[in-house]
Amino acid sequence: MSQLLKELMDKLVRKGLVIIDLTHELYNGMPTYPGDPPFNHEYVKVGKNYGEATLSKISAGLHSGTHIDLPRHFVPNGTTAETLPPLTDFITYGIILDLSYKRHGEAITEDDLRRFNDKIQGNYAVMLYTGFSKTWGTEEFLYNWPYLDRSGADYLVKRGIKAVGIEALSIAGWPGKEGYPYPPRFPGMMLPTSTISYYQTAYT
Repeated sequence: MSQLLKELMDKLVRKGLVIIDLTHELYNGMPTYPGDPPFNHEYVKVGKNYGEATLSKISAGLHSGTHIDLPRHFVPNGTTAETLPPLTDFITYGIILDLSYKRHGEAITEDDLRRFNDKIQGNYAVMLYTGFSKTWGTEEFLYNWPYLDRSGADYLVKRGIKAVGIEALSIAGWPGKEGYPYPPRFPGMMLPTSTISYYQTAYT
C-alpha cells in the first residue's frame, strides 16, 4: 500500500476525510459527445419468480459520462487500458481552481492558471471549475464549453501535475475551435475529463 493511500485510510478512520462520488448517472438519452455511440441499457430477461434470473445489457462509447481519457485516445501507440499502472497511481491530492468567470466557449489560458500558481503543486490533480456543468441536459452543453488551450496545457505540464479534469465533454475544444482536437501534451499522464460534476460539492 502506498504512503498516500495509508494517509487517506487513516483520515477516513478518524473521520477527517469525506469521500464524494463525482460520477454522473448513466442512463438512456444522457448527453454524449456528438457523434459518439449513445449509452443504452435494456433488459434481456426479467425474472418474475424466485430463482429466475434477471439479465440486462449495455452498449456505449467508452467516453460516456464521467471517465478517464487514456493517452491512446489521441496519441498513436499511447498507453491503453491493459497497460495501466496500479490503481494506487490514480489516487492523489488535488485542487479545484475556480474559473467560473470564464464565459461559455472561452479558452482557459496560462494567464488564467497563473493566478493559482501558489496552489498548483507537482503530482496534484487539477480540477477546472467553470460552472458550465449547470448547462447539463441542454443543447449548449454539447458544444460550447470553456476549454483548456495549448498555453494552459503546457503550463500544467511544466508544473508537473498528475491529472487535469473539467466538467465538460472534453478538456479540449470542439471541431472548428482553435486547438482542436487536443491541446495538452501530457506524456504518460491520465486525463480525467468530461462531465465531472464537482460543482455541486466542496473540497477542503
